[in-house]
Formats: sequence, structure tokens, C-alpha cells
Amino acid sequence: MQRIAAFALCVSLAACSGGSRALPPVASGVNSTTKALSTAHFTIAVPPKSAQAKARNPKYVSVNTQSVVIALQSVNGKPFTGTQAETAVNLTSSSPDCSGTPLTCSISVPAAAGNDAFAVSTYDAQQTSASPATPAGNLLSSGTVMVNVVAGQANAPSTPLVLDGVAVSFIATFPSDPHISAISSGGNPGFAIVGNAPYTLTITPQDASGASIIGPGAPAYNVTSPSAEVTVTAAGNNTFAVQVKSYSANPINLQVAPQNSSIFTLATPLPIQEIEELWVANYENYANAITAYALASAPYQMTSDSINANGQNIYHAMAVAFDPSGNLWVGYFGSQNILAYSLAGGPTPIASDTIDNGTVPLPGPPTGLAFDAGGDLWAATDNGYVTAYNVPPQVSPPAQIQAYTLAVPPNTATPGVQSMLTSIAFNPSSTLVGQTFWLGNAYNPNVIEYSIPLTGIKNTIAETTSTADNYGLAVDAHGNLWIANQNNMSVSEYSQSNTSAPQLAIQTPTGGPTGLAFDGNGNLWVACSAGGINSVGEVAEFATAGGTVNTSSAVAATITDGINTPYGLAIAP
Repeated sequence: MQRIAAFALCVSLAACSGGSRALPPVASGVNSTTKALSTAHFTIAVPPKSAQAKARNPKYVSVNTQSVVIALQSVNGKPFTGTQAETAVNLTSSSPDCSGTPLTCSISVPAAAGNDAFAVSTYDAQQTSASPATPAGNLLSSGTVMVNVVAGQANAPSTPLVLDGVAVSFIATFPSDPHISAISSGGNPGFAIVGNAPYTLTITPQDASGASIIGPGAPAYNVTSPSAEVTVTAAGNNTFAVQVKSYSANPINLQVAPQNSSIFTLATPLPIQEIEELWVANYENYANAITAYALASAPYQMTSDSINANGQNIYHAMAVAFDPSGNLWVGYFGSQNILAYSLAGGPTPIASDTIDNGTVPLPGPPTGLAFDAGGDLWAATDNGYVTAYNVPPQVSPPAQIQAYTLAVPPNTATPGVQSMLTSIAFNPSSTLVGQTFWLGNAYNPNVIEYSIPLTGIKNTIAETTSTADNYGLAVDAHGNLWIANQNNMSVSEYSQSNTSAPQLAIQTPTGGPTGLAFDGNGNLWVACSAGGINSVGEVAEFATAGGTVNTSSAVAATITDGINTPYGLAIAP
């Protein structure tokens, strides 16, 4: 009875259905008359089915191999075309020369005295024809081995038999992680990745029988990205670090192809889709000081990304911002410090990047954070200061930029009332010089624009009511400024060309707005603190229509899980 998992090779031509084969004639000037009067001996260990996911030695023999063809190619460097040049052997479990586990088979093939080169090829079907031009089945592996043949001796290869797997497809895998899920795009299987942390992609080639090609005989692959939105870095043999750098509405097709192959030559698309991640600073929640949410069709909480402030001497998270490297910076109002977190492998504090009353001073409780076009961090504090910091990768640890320190004048409309800055937002610009930013103020109804370098006030937006307290600011992709007014429970939009009056105002349905952020689709997310401090609140999404938030104020989605007095919002770049 035949066992497909066994690899049994005949010791004589008479015992095999393949029989002896001759190569076709070759060009004149080569040795075409020498007869194969000697023999060469090969030993091949065939892995059982249970070895499918393990490395193999000697190099690659598929678990689905059913036959082998061994051909004498050359003698002393000259092509061999004499008789008995090729031997085809079917695999049978009854072969007297195969035994053990794994099944180890010894075969003898015709050889000629001299330095012989043999081509060894394995197939996934039994051979039924003696013709060397029409082997049965699919080619699974192949290789060349040298044997120094001496007449009358047992001639074995001087080195282990080397077979390389022939790939016709591959399997792409990521580690099991809540940030990664399977998708299909254009009929091609791919992956959706939440957030912008790097993850390890493994490419496992497969032969024509569907067996994974593993171990030293596996072909090497290249994986490339056509877009800067997804970066791919080689991390080892057929392993790659994949990182989504910025959001794209459509999947990015990575191209996967073996480095060298005569069969599988076309690059195969591997779709990668980023699902944006919204990060929320919860002022009154220490166990979930920062919560993260995947912005899928139905937003859901990424519990693995929560930052627990309990026992860490950090209190009242109020501001969040991402640096160009994808690290998350959090301003804690209660403990008056700013901490940086690496998101690779989960939110982990970067100890050297703390800004507080120590070596990197912070003039007051942080209320707003934002990064400028040069990658510097700007912090607004509730006692009326704006301070800029060089942060990694420019400087480590962070260092204050004295020239970019600003003390906002007190509220002139109400003498004796200081300026309590609440938020900061930069207008889009590709260069630092000439870029402008806006400052929100809880005790002053005005939102003030400054330019870089700091040369004084450039522009002022006077809110229409004296009770306005501007707790959140955001600039959309069109350069329009959006202002969250907590007392008036409204969000106002001002265009670049007209800051004298809002071009749009929406009412928040559940509470006073305290934080704003735009996602990659242009949708506006609003943190609503409901009744103020010690309230639960929610984060609401307002859909866009033609680049403008829907004037009907219809809420497209709401997030309540893990929310407690939300203030700052940030979306992973």
C-alpha cells in the first residue's frame, strides 16, 4: 500500500516504473559516447506530514513528494549524453531500501568515472512515462550535487544533498495581535492594521503541492511598498517590519516576489489597510487616563492601548499629540508634566523624554500640545505660557527653545483675570518659518493667531459671546479653524479668508465640547464633557459632505466606552 508521506527510492531500474532514460542529443564537441558504467549512491530523508511546520535537513524535500528524477548532467565539466543518463523513481512504502522515521532511502543511479554533476528533481505525482521530456506532476524542488565517481567503489556525494524548494505561491502572516485583522481587496487577501506601530510580516513560500517551503531550502523574497504611507524594512530571512505611516482611504498593495525564480516571477499584491486610531485624554479617569479607539465602520475600544495612570504619580490627562516618529505625548494637568510613550509593543513611557519641573522645565499645568512643521513640541499652559521644545530625534532629552517662549498677556477685558490657555493648533505649512498657530483661552473669548518666528499677534478671532471659553482647536485639511466652545455647547468654523464671523456653527448634543480632531476622511471628532468636571461625557463624530461638516449636525457615531471627562483628542498619523 502506497504512503504519500513516505519517500522510497528504488535501488535498481528494474524495480521502478520510471526505468532508464536517455537525454536528447547535444551539440557536437561534447562527450556523447561515454557509457554510464559506474554507480553513484544517494541517501535522502523524507519528512513525514508532521514535519510540515519544521525546518528540514537535508534541504528541501516536500512532505508531498511522490517521485524523483535524477539526471547525470556532466562529467568533468562536459555535458553527458550517453546511455542511462536519467533515472526516474516512484515512491513506494514497500521499497526494501527505505526504513525508519523519518523515512530514509538509499538509491543507486548510473554514473560515469570522473567528476559527475547530477540534477535532482522531485515531483508531487508518480512517474508513468519513460520520456525525460514529460515528467509527471508539479516540480516541488530541485538541486545539483557533485559526486567524484571511481569505478568499483561506492560513490557518494562529498557534501549533503542540496534541494531548493520551487515556490509557486506564498502565505503572508502577522503575529496574533488585536491591532491586526484579515481583509480582502480586489480578490487578494490582506490585512487591516490599527494605528501606526510597526509589526513583523513573515512570508512563507509554498510549493505546487501546497506544502510550506521552510528551512535553508526556502527561496528568499522581496517585499516592497509603492507608497510612503506604508514602509517595509527587511528584518531577516523572509521577515519584514511593516509600518503604516499615514492614513490612506484605500488599501496600499505591497508587492511580494521571490528574489530569484524561473516559475513564480510576477509580484503578487498584498493589500495593507490602515484603520485610524483615535486617542482620548480622560481628565477624571486614572485607570484609563488615555483610551484608544479603532475608527472602523463601528468604532471600538482598543483596550490593549489604554494608559493606566494609577500609581504612577500622574494625574488629570488633558492634552495629547503625536510626534513625526509616531510617539504619543501626553500632558497631565494635575501632575504638571508631559510624558512621551512609544507605541511599539504597547504604550510604554520613554523615561528620558519627560518634561516637568526638573531638568526640562514646564511653566505650568499643560492644557494643549501640538507639533509644528519642524517637529518641535509646543505646550500651552493654564497660566498663560506657550513653550516650544526640541524633542527626539532632534534632541534627547527634550530641551526648551527659549526664543519660542511666549507669555500671553492677561485678559484686558476683565482686569485681574489671567490668561488660561487651553489649546494650540497649527495651520498647515511645509516650512517652519512663516507657519502660524492659534491659541485658545478659557478666560478670554478671543482666539489669537501667532506666527513663527514669534513677532507678535498676527490675527485675532473674537467670539460672538463674552461667555465663550475656547477649550479645543483644530485646523482641517482646507486650512479652516474650528473652535470648541464649552460654555456655549457649540463648535464654530472660521475660514482663512474671513475670520470676522463663523461660516458654520454646530451644536453638540450631549455636552460642552472640549477637544477636536479631524480624521483622514475629514470627519470631525468632538470630545464632549457633558456637565463639566466629574461627568462622563462622550466623543462624537460629525460626518463631512464635500469637505464641510454636515450642517444638520447629525452625529455619525459616538464613543462612550472608557470615556470620563474627555479633553484632548489625537489621531495616530
